[in-house]
This record gives sequence, structure tokens and C-alpha cells, in this order.
Amino acid sequence: PLKQLSRAKKMNKKTLKRYLNTFDYFVIGISSGKDSTATLLYFLNVLKIDPAKIVCTFADTGNEAPETYEHIELISRELHPVITLYPRLGFYDLAREKARFPSLKARYCTTELKLEPTKRYIDEVLGAEPGKALEIPGFCFAVGNLRRTLGIQTAFNLEDRENFFIPQTL
Repeated sequence: PLKQLSRAKKMNKKTLKRYLNTFDYFVIGISSGKDSTATLLYFLNVLKIDPAKIVCTFADTGNEAPETYEHIELISRELHPVITLYPRLGFYDLAREKARFPSLKARYCTTELKLEPTKRYIDEVLGAEPGKALEIPGFCFAVGNLRRTLGIQTAFNLEDRENFFIPQTL
């Protein structure tokens, strides 16, 4: 899967479109920020992906600002429906269970609050065949590069994800 990701980042738009046509679903993680909104707009307006194949998800950690919910509602109303996913435990309950808040050394939030609910949704609700759903997190690829440059390790492993695509530039 990560080899596919490397290859996809180097594709021109036409080749990328051909690659994307091999998927039945595009699961775009919406956080209500600019990067996830831009990712959705890119898939809808630039790549012209069929909206029926796009599934937007919002992982509600239980620790969101009221403005976040307002923006999710706006995206859902004006751009594309957004499905709210819930983790096994919310942010505070998870921190209580771990007996600590997340930090650079204990980065469990992304995996448990966002990636796991998304994977569960793809498997249980979409019932997508292996390799037929492409996960697209709504974050800037440059942030990942910056983290690596600064020596910050991510605690989540993308190797076990069937297909994962991070747009490098929008």
C-alpha cells in the first residue's frame, strides 16, 4: 500500500485519474480544517470523482469546538454529506484509560480516535472488498514531511492499511 502511495504522488493528473478509477470508494476524512475541505474540493472539482463514490467521514473525538460541528454541518449541507463516526472511547475517556494525555511520545489519538473508526466503517458499513476503498486523510502532506524532518515519529502505522492516499499538493 505505501508503495502505491509513493507511486501515486509522482503521477500526472491523467495517470492519477486512471489509478483512482480502480477504486469503488473514496473515504475522505473531514476535520473541518482547510486541508480536508481542500481535499474534498479537489476530488469533486479537479479530479471530477463521481460524488456517489465519495464518502466523507468526521471522527468525533468528543473534544471538538462548537465551530467544528458548525463547519461540518456546512460542508455536509453545501458540498457533500459527512458521516459522523464515533471511536470506542472519546478523547477524555481514552486519556483516562491510558492514564495520560497524548504527547509527542504517546501519540495514540490518531489511531484510536480516527483511523480505527474509519477502518471499522469501511469494513462493516461499506463492506468494501479489499483494495477497493481508498482512504484519504484530510491533512497536508507537508506536515508529515516536516514531522519527519524534525524527527517526530508518528505512532500510527500505515503499513496495515489496505490503501491510503495523501494528496501532496492541492
